[in-house]
Amino acid sequence: MTYLSLLLLGLLPPIAVLARRAARHDSAPQTSTTHQLTAMVVLVALAVLTTVPWDAALIAHGTWSYPRGQVVGWVAGIPVEELLFIVGQPLLTGLWLRTLRPDRPVPPPARLTCTARTAGAAGCLLVAGAGALAARTPALSYLGLLLAWAGPLLAVQWALGGDLLWARRRILAAGVVAPTGYLWGLDWIGLHLHLWQLSAGRTTGLQLAGLPVEEALFFTLTDLLVIGGLLVATDPQALARLHLHLHQRGSPGRRRSTSLDGSSQPAQSTGATGAARRRSWSSGTHKLARARRGPGAARTSSTLCASGQVAGLGGLTRLRGDDLQFPINVRRKLR
Repeated sequence: MTYLSLLLLGLLPPIAVLARRAARHDSAPQTSTTHQLTAMVVLVALAVLTTVPWDAALIAHGTWSYPRGQVVGWVAGIPVEELLFIVGQPLLTGLWLRTLRPDRPVPPPARLTCTARTAGAAGCLLVAGAGALAARTPALSYLGLLLAWAGPLLAVQWALGGDLLWARRRILAAGVVAPTGYLWGLDWIGLHLHLWQLSAGRTTGLQLAGLPVEEALFFTLTDLLVIGGLLVATDPQALARLHLHLHQRGSPGRRRSTSLDGSSQPAQSTGATGAARRRSWSSGTHKLARARRGPGAARTSSTLCASGQVAGLGGLTRLRGDDLQFPINVRRKLR
């Protein structure tokens, strides 16, 4: 058996079955289906752009190799079969997610403040930095480079939709476990048939479920990126946050108010004072600069999280003109 035959027998049939099943049981509106398919195509393109250079670097450093005669050719520093796998994995995992009907209603997002999402993203970046340092040790090079590669990608997901992913954590877990287990099996077959080989000097030697721990972690992280990416990319709140962020960076003088459903409208102001106190509402990151409740309260600031709640103080009841109306418990704290 060759690498290509393993892909044709182990990857192509389940993709075809899942595609047919997803099409047969698809009850989502046409616009939602088109959006999900577009997100999947974009995700496949991002997988190729981000994975091929990393894969080529590991092959160049001898982390894994391919026996002569096991591949049909090379492109961009990796075997053609490896490129086909990079395209096939997100298709397999993404189609599996569609069978779970991720468009079904879910509970409101958990109360994760913007600070919590930022801290989660920072944690992913710290893991990536630790991986980059660990990669200097030969036996930890595969594990370290894997963490350094996946960490920033997970940080982007968490920063945009950590609360949204937590609200869909059951779908996230179900979407990751099944395809990851299946890909572990394919990888086990490939390693035992010597279709590819790992360098003993660049791996820890630890095993999980009969696989090198680095390989097991690779498939877990990549499926987590695929499922998380699709859930965030198809969520209106995450798209509204991204749109607001890009809009504010492109036109800092023009602030818009974005509601939870993703719609946006110009922020209102009353005269010069209202314009100076214009507030930016959205499903993304918001800041409350001042509150008109006395000299001491003018210095009070708070960060609004994505769902429009006030971190540390309680919920904001309404915004009228340039004046902010707070609940009673917030007024007492401001006084």
